[in-house]
Amino acid sequence: MISVALLFAAIVALPRTVLVEEEQGTGDLLRLLAKPEDVFWGKAIFNFAFIGFNAALLTILFLGFTNTPLAHFDLYLLAVAGSCSAYAGTVTLCGALVTHASNRSALAGVLAVPLLLPLTFLAVGSLRVAFDMHGSLNFTNGLISGVGILVYGLATLAVGPYLFAAVWKR
Repeated sequence: MISVALLFAAIVALPRTVLVEEEQGTGDLLRLLAKPEDVFWGKAIFNFAFIGFNAALLTILFLGFTNTPLAHFDLYLLAVAGSCSAYAGTVTLCGALVTHASNRSALAGVLAVPLLLPLTFLAVGSLRVAFDMHGSLNFTNGLISGVGILVYGLATLAVGPYLFAAVWKR
């Protein structure tokens, strides 16, 4: 539940961090004054903080309204940290890819969905084990999903500055 809500928040809100300069007409000035890698890291860190805040808020609301115990806190942190990093890196790249398109916001969301759906499936699997109150789910499977999410996020952030520089500095 939490990962699906984070997916929708990432698709709707996060591409705006890249597209706002193009809509305000300050994108060319930013291209002149800053290196593309620095712009990527600034936007990715902001996106990470934004989605991390949303994840914390959604978790507090979810735990408060459902009274569901958190069985594996370490697995939960692994899944949320990996999801936040992957969402931030992927959506920042998708926003940069569509900066010169006519319908930027919708196109960024459409472009991000196929990249973020596998991540969301991994997050659902990992969080389902983290919230397992009966202990009937296999912890190893949840750990594999959590590590997969974290690797996805780290790969996105490792390759992101190079891809961002290639598409943003046109």
